[in-house]
Amino acid sequence: MAVGLAASAQQYVHQVVVLSEGYFDFGTQTQVMPVTLYSYDPAQGTTQPVAVINNARFGTHVQVEGPYIYVAADSFLLKYDADTYMLLDQEIVTGIRRFDFWNDFIILSRGEVGGLPHYLEVRDKNTFDLEYIVAPADGLSHSGEDVVVVGDKAYIAVNNAFDWGNVVGYVGVLDLVNETYSQIDLGPGGTNPENIMVDGARLWTLNNTDFTGSSISRIDLANSSPSTSPRALLSEVVAQLRKWPRRKCSSWNTPLAKWPATT
Repeated sequence: MAVGLAASAQQYVHQVVVLSEGYFDFGTQTQVMPVTLYSYDPAQGTTQPVAVINNARFGTHVQVEGPYIYVAADSFLLKYDADTYMLLDQEIVTGIRRFDFWNDFIILSRGEVGGLPHYLEVRDKNTFDLEYIVAPADGLSHSGEDVVVVGDKAYIAVNNAFDWGNVVGYVGVLDLVNETYSQIDLGPGGTNPENIMVDGARLWTLNNTDFTGSSISRIDLANSSPSTSPRALLSEVVAQLRKWPRRKCSSWNTPLAKWPATT
């Protein structure tokens, strides 16, 4: 499930857009539940389906940008009117995962079983025209997940998660002005980053490691060469989580927990 917010000029929440990822049975190759876009009205407390995305096995991301709703679903990048929910445009982008925006551009990550020729694209957010890619020759040779833009840089969670048993742990840095790419190594405790969160001049990554536990890494952006500090495995700190000033975290099949952002 993914969530996006739409606010009016008066700065109140007009609607909350929710993407249900659907359910595709890979064993039988049947779509049990379709990928569906929902709108929640906070004033009325009601939720309604507003769009069904056909021919998509799953959905991965939704985000509101201006008067539009953008969706990543299976191999489709889609754009809807945020008020009428009319489908305005769509483009086939094999393995699309997550995206974020910078000026008139959308930066999107890719990943697929068996690999792809490249894993990061920059497209025109209005026309979906491909502007440029970040190829393995540019330094990005693994699939990625989350994308977050801070200032003039896009940060990408690079994990190689589609290559079972060979996960990696990097945060990719795409300089959107100079169109150059570099990577921050999260170290042996920071493999398989999936989510990136922004906290002032810091980034936090939630890392799924080898799928048996999780870790957290902090990246301080003030330095010319940001450093990372992987946190302890969540399974080892659950007993401590309720003792400290809190920062929220959730993981699969575990209670919502918090921990300090300063230590």
